[in-house]
Amino acid sequence: MRGAGRIGCVLILLLSIAAGYAGYKAIPIYYRASEFEDDVRLTASRAGAHYWGEEQVIQELLGLAQGNGIPITRQQIDVRRTGGQISISVYYSIPVEILPGYTLQLDFRPSAKSLVGTL
Repeated sequence: MRGAGRIGCVLILLLSIAAGYAGYKAIPIYYRASEFEDDVRLTASRAGAHYWGEEQVIQELLGLAQGNGIPITRQQIDVRRTGGQISISVYYSIPVEILPGYTLQLDFRPSAKSLVGTL
């Protein structure tokens, strides 16, 4: 029974280290995703206000994604205009190796809408 306390402490220490490492790997990705989501909203507003075409919106988002380290292609960007409104949706996944041998797939779906002709 005397060794049980040490085993418990070591186990808690190992779990704490693993959780800290997982956070170290995942938190920057969530931060970049949040920044890119803000970029999507701003792009929707700008595209609506300045009557941007679909290609201009896609090019803008590809540049912003690259600047944020977000791996997307043009096929992952959906731009629609309906009834005086522009809608933008982006879908992407980022694999993160949380622990050696264990990869977590983080999925993101930022989207935004804006009225055409208004900011």
